[in-house]
Amino acid sequence: MNYLKDYVLKYKKLISVSCVLFVFLISYYRVPFLFFQQDEILGLGLFIQKGWSTILSGLGNSNITHFVPLTMGLSYFIYHFFGANYFIYNSVGLLFHSLNGYLIYLICEKTLKNKTSAIIGSLIFFSSSVASELVMWPVINLNTVSLTFALIAWLLAVDSKRIWLISILFLFSVFSVEYSIGISLFLPLLIYLNSKETIKQKISYLKPFFGTVIIYFLLRFLPIIFKNVSSLGTVEGSSINLCFVEIILLVPRYLGQLFFGQKILLSTSTFLQHLLGLERYGTAFSETNIYPILSMSIGVIFIFILAVFLNKKDIIEKNYRKNLVLGFLFIIFSALPFVLVPGGVGLSNISSRYMYFGLAGMAFFMSTVFDILKSNYSKKIYRISLLALFVLIGLSSIQNYNKADGLYRMGVQRQKILNQIITTYPNLFDKTIFFVQSDSSYYGLPEEIKTLPFQSGLGQTLLVFYSQKDKLPKEFYPGEYLWEIDSQGYYESGNRGFGFYRDFGLLKETLDKFDLESNSVVAYYWNGKLNELSDVTYEIRLKLENEQ
Repeated sequence: MNYLKDYVLKYKKLISVSCVLFVFLISYYRVPFLFFQQDEILGLGLFIQKGWSTILSGLGNSNITHFVPLTMGLSYFIYHFFGANYFIYNSVGLLFHSLNGYLIYLICEKTLKNKTSAIIGSLIFFSSSVASELVMWPVINLNTVSLTFALIAWLLAVDSKRIWLISILFLFSVFSVEYSIGISLFLPLLIYLNSKETIKQKISYLKPFFGTVIIYFLLRFLPIIFKNVSSLGTVEGSSINLCFVEIILLVPRYLGQLFFGQKILLSTSTFLQHLLGLERYGTAFSETNIYPILSMSIGVIFIFILAVFLNKKDIIEKNYRKNLVLGFLFIIFSALPFVLVPGGVGLSNISSRYMYFGLAGMAFFMSTVFDILKSNYSKKIYRISLLALFVLIGLSSIQNYNKADGLYRMGVQRQKILNQIITTYPNLFDKTIFFVQSDSSYYGLPEEIKTLPFQSGLGQTLLVFYSQKDKLPKEFYPGEYLWEIDSQGYYESGNRGFGFYRDFGLLKETLDKFDLESNSVVAYYWNGKLNELSDVTYEIRLKLENEQ
């Protein structure tokens, strides 16, 4: 036993790093190979249509809430040089995620002066499945860079140094993802609490940061004032009278979902529905009614326990109390931006990709908790707590693996479909219409709407991938043309035309309307039961000719 103890102490650093790498690899080794899923196809279409001007989209418009030039610029840069290469997008996003885990380690180590507790913070951050959706979503995962800027600013703010650099990092963060605006409250509070100067000196030191925040808000809101826009677009803001109520409703739910995860809460909600005999209200009842109450209840209990815990001044030192409060406030400030989302409070659950910032706060908070256990409680309690934590880390890592593996398999299926079509028909005709039928319905669509296993329209997906080697007219990308999962249509620009249909009647009407020949049609049939795609072009062309 002593030999084992000596071995662990001797190679403690190597073992710690190996644990972090193991958890990281188990959770994310599939991520670089995940294929595009949904929204990113629309984004790539916008890059084709608008070019570099996409980077500044949102500036000066009523829809001011999605002005994110840094992530848009990074996305466009990757597309410009690498095209629709999901591997590059995923690898860059994963690089930022790994850097964020390392920054959390540095913050915890610098604050707590304990490398073991800092490693725990990184392990929690990497293993948690709460926010894995963001890391596993190609293109969208570039948003992880926003937290990178925020964590670097946090690391600098621990010593209250380089206020101008902290201010610039704040701008980089909010110009990467708009919901990072919560750090405008956290960073000055962190500096204020850590500084030993007088109140007047602290406020004077923070002036550059406050000035930067004011400039940011002026940049975002002045266009609305001058254009007399009455609403704020997609994040239009809630009534001032209701704002406080919304915070009370949203914050506990955010906490509950952050600490327990969406999957556990959904399973528990379903169990409670059966336990209470409420099956008659349908399967959606547990998610829309029980889930928000459950997550909010857990959040309220958490806040109560924390308040009691912080009041134990004889047990918890002042610095520990401060760190617990800072971790808690980082989570709260990460949740506050979603109060401004129309209907955000009424959402049955918060999308897990929006928990990413809060996850950093949770990792710091839990790192502090384990440092308290190590310092103030017996070794037995600390070791039992560590064992329980490692079990949870293992289970969560497996959950991440399973999720990534499912997305990988789904992506392989989609790539196989696209490759089969593009390999058989490598070049589009001057005017091409794809006619694709299926025997299956996917992603909650009505049974009568039968599609292929794509979460967005196959029509625009084909457009984006054919455009990688065929210079198609930019007019083929007018907003959401053929992007909706059930969309159909045909569009012409100059001597080029492109369309996508599932309905034979609509296909025939389009051919008649635009005076197109049947040989402009490329047809496929998807057998969802066998997962097979068959080329039925000859049969469909013959059917069209016979019905003329």
